[in-house]
Amino acid sequence: MTTTKNDECPCCYDKKGKENYLACRCGNFTCMKCIKKMLMVCDADTCSPHCSGVSWTCPMCREHCTLRNEQVIAVAHGSFKIWSDIQKRSRVNN
Repeated sequence: MTTTKNDECPCCYDKKGKENYLACRCGNFTCMKCIKKMLMVCDADTCSPHCSGVSWTCPMCREHCTLRNEQVIAVAHGSFKIWSDIQKRSRVNN
């Protein structure tokens, strides 16, 4: 597989933004738009304790990457901004 610049998604080559990318443990970044297309249900035997039951595979290193609940919400909306907005609203309502 061809390596990409650190500021590009390895799948679609979109430029990396502050709130629309996730990284695997190796530090390879992939945009949420592409991750959304790769989502799969985790195998209960290989899932981490903090996993939401949803995962993706890094297109660069092939690592199985589990997602926490806030990451699933962010991927569904295409940005971590939605998660920070939810946290702010939760603090105001409590």
